[in-house]
Amino acid sequence: MVMTKLSHENGALYGAMAGLFALLAALLVPMVAGAESEGANRCPGAQRAVVFDIDETLTTSDTQNFIQLIFSSYDQKARPGAVELVNLYADQGYKIFYLTARPGNIRYLGLRQSPTRVTNDWLWHHGFPIGEGISKTTLAPTFVTGDTTVAYKAGALKFFQAQGWHFDYAYGNADTDIAAYQAAGIPNDHTFIIGEHAGEAGSTPVWTDGYGSHIEHVLPNVPPAC
Repeated sequence: MVMTKLSHENGALYGAMAGLFALLAALLVPMVAGAESEGANRCPGAQRAVVFDIDETLTTSDTQNFIQLIFSSYDQKARPGAVELVNLYADQGYKIFYLTARPGNIRYLGLRQSPTRVTNDWLWHHGFPIGEGISKTTLAPTFVTGDTTVAYKAGALKFFQAQGWHFDYAYGNADTDIAAYQAAGIPNDHTFIIGEHAGEAGSTPVWTDGYGSHIEHVLPNVPPAC
């Protein structure tokens, strides 16, 4: 998709949609997020966090999740350096928010586990930080795309911000990620975008296919959360 500039009308529409999704988040996020990803931050009272999209941000492509929806035994591939990147933030005391547009109401063929459980199992299996006091995983309440993805993600972020969480850094790959992070007030210089939309709309690009160079040059400048 090509990202368009927000007009006043579009800004008002996003605002209204984000408000609606914030309300949905208040009602549905506790049900959509797995119990294994609940809990307080490692830095009590700090409430500092980093938000990560999953598909094509931590994985290598969006299509992998669609493949697993049909072939449940398919093991999605993580981007090079992604596991190390997220763990480094967790080790610094930041709570990790996995915020994905994967629909929470569409089950993987042949699996009894909820989509959130499947997502958390994949994160755990590949070595991403996950668990009580470390992370929170949020899936969309239903299928979203385009502007509804922006509204859903912005609404979820604002819901968490209203609970006192401060998102210091954000990672994504899509123009919808950029728009949602901007709507939530996350600074462009702390919004890191990998893939074809890297650097768009003032975001900070990750030009490589993996995070090795990014870890080397950016992570040393990240202060501890507490």
